[in-house]
Amino acid sequence: MRRLLLPILVLGLAIGADRWWLGDALSSLLLLRLSRGAFVLIFLLGWRFRRGRIAWATLVVAIAAEVLRLEPESEALRAAIPAAVPVLLPLHLAVVGYLHEWRVLSAAGALRFGVLAAEVAALAALAHPAAAPLREWLPAAAEPGWLGIALSQAASTSFLAAAVLLVVRFAQRRTPTEAGLLGALVASWIALALGAGGDHPTYYLSAAGLLLGLSLVENAVSLAFEDGLTGLPARRALEETMLHLGGTFAIAMVDLDHFKRLNDRHGHEVGDQVLRMVASQLARLGGGGKAFRYGGEEFTVVFPGKSAAEAKPVLEDWRRAIAANRFAVRAPGRPQRRPKSGRGQGGTDRSLKVTVSIGLAERSRWRRQPEEVIKAADKALYRSKKAGRNRLTSSR
Repeated sequence: MRRLLLPILVLGLAIGADRWWLGDALSSLLLLRLSRGAFVLIFLLGWRFRRGRIAWATLVVAIAAEVLRLEPESEALRAAIPAAVPVLLPLHLAVVGYLHEWRVLSAAGALRFGVLAAEVAALAALAHPAAAPLREWLPAAAEPGWLGIALSQAASTSFLAAAVLLVVRFAQRRTPTEAGLLGALVASWIALALGAGGDHPTYYLSAAGLLLGLSLVENAVSLAFEDGLTGLPARRALEETMLHLGGTFAIAMVDLDHFKRLNDRHGHEVGDQVLRMVASQLARLGGGGKAFRYGGEEFTVVFPGKSAAEAKPVLEDWRRAIAANRFAVRAPGRPQRRPKSGRGQGGTDRSLKVTVSIGLAERSRWRRQPEEVIKAADKALYRSKKAGRNRLTSSR
């Protein structure tokens, strides 16, 4: 749910601003210029960050916004545009959720952007007299009905299907991109279902573009501050936390025992599983400690406002629990969930005994900086290793 907080906040602010910002000519002109500039900027950022999915989704929303603003002379186009856009836009957003990432300047990017160009050309071709039989297949634009919702049955079905697909995708992956796509879908629904005329469709489609742009920022933050393997905050996040440490604090360095031997014997895939399992246990440590992935098989736990004496029993209980349990390692080819009947196929699961060594240090008169405390904890960790592993050693 944390991934969805930002889209919910942005949508809430957009709805609130809608009550007082839209309406006069100056705000309408400013909105149009800002939205166009924002779409261009977000598309360029998607290209620069190699996020083809976001760039493509942004272009889809931007095209929808521009097409809806058109006032074509052709009566056929005036009927076709509000009928086709509410059906196509949600389906495009749902498709983006299930595509693999690609670079904008690539063969895959050229193919997908070519599809958009073909769709725009096909929509323009509906104005031709020869396309009259095709226009009969288009759903009629709906009039505002219950709660002011103005969507045809086809458009409502399209939005519902897209919402189900994106919710499932978000539950599977929980990435900023999936959260941004969900937020963009909701903003697009508000634009097309409730934004009857005026600048409301442009306004809320601009909000959809903004949500896609913010997902780029969230992705960048995740790459910089979160460890992709374990999900714990990464070393850069630790360095950021250390900048704000003051007063009393303790720091522990945690290292998996004989991890190289485990990798050599069981393979790196099993090693990664063990790292993830230990990290998940460390994330629930409690006692005021916050865990970070330091690098390799090492983790760091920071206890702000705690002394080493207060942190030690928390760490000791956790270390003993790790040593007492055997970690179940899923064999290659096994399904993620146990079948209802039988053991399934793909090999036999294994269980491994894992232990950790810990070094603990606290701030003192001769160790005032967090970097000095980490060095002291690292030296204490070395003594734990030298003394036989599977133990906690406090700094002298």
